[in-house]
Amino acid sequence: MDLDMQCEEISPSRWAELLTKVLLLFSSFRLDDCNLSRSNCEDLCSVISMNPSLTELKLNNNELGDAGIECLGCPSATMDQEL
Repeated sequence: MDLDMQCEEISPSRWAELLTKVLLLFSSFRLDDCNLSRSNCEDLCSVISMNPSLTELKLNNNELGDAGIECLGCPSATMDQEL
């Protein structure tokens, strides 16, 4: 199953709900233009480690910064925020 949340800002309470109830069910996350930041990446890392079926993660047009990308385990020099 795919989760596509393009162009939707995610409130802190909605983000917590997504992490705890929804993201573990999907093999593909497309969270483009969701106003995600480095702190969201830290939360997302824990979900990624618990979801062995994840095959695609797209985080285009967010404010992740180099630290957020590196938190996800990817060197920032080689990433375009599409994992």
